[in-house]
Amino acid sequence: MKITGITRRIDGLGRIVIPKELRRSLRIEEYDTMEINGGPDGSIILKKYYPLSSLGNYIPEFVNTLYWALGCDSLICDKDTVIASSGPNSRYYNDKKLHQDIKETINHVNIICLDDNQHINITSDINQKNYKTQVIAPIHHNGNSIGAVILLLQPLDSKSLNLNIKFAETIAHLIGQTIH
Repeated sequence: MKITGITRRIDGLGRIVIPKELRRSLRIEEYDTMEINGGPDGSIILKKYYPLSSLGNYIPEFVNTLYWALGCDSLICDKDTVIASSGPNSRYYNDKKLHQDIKETINHVNIICLDDNQHINITSDINQKNYKTQVIAPIHHNGNSIGAVILLLQPLDSKSLNLNIKFAETIAHLIGQTIH
C-alpha cells in the first residue's frame, strides 16, 4: 500500500474528502460507488465498487451464450475494464482497460449500432478491426449505467442485424435486473 502522508478530518456528518490527486491516480470519478470495509487492525479500506462483480461466474456464462447464439465476438464490460469476452478474438479484449471513447458511450441511455466508418475504440492498447459493425448495449442498474454488452459483427442483412441488436439489449437488461 502506498503511504501518501495526507491527513483529513471527518466532518460532523461522518464524511471525509479523498484528495483529488489520489482520486485521479486511482481513477475514482464523481458519483462512483465505494465499498467500505473495516480491517482487522482498525483500518478502513475503501475500494471502488463494481456492481457486475456481484454476479461472479454468471458474466462469463452470459458472454459465452452470446457467442454460442450469435457466432460473433461478444464482450461484457463494466465502466473500466472488459470483464468477460468470448469469440475468436476474445484474447485481445479480456481484462483490458477501456478506452475513454467507449467509457463515454457506455453512459448513453440507448443501444448504439455503429458501422465500419463510425467505430469506437474499445481498449486503449488494441485497435482490432476484424469486424464491420459494433453493437453497444448499456447495462443499467438503479437508473445508472454500470457497463455494456458489446457485439463485434461481420456484415449482416438488416433482419439479422436487428436480431443481434435485440439479443444484446435483452442480455444487457437481464444483467441489470439480476444484480443484487
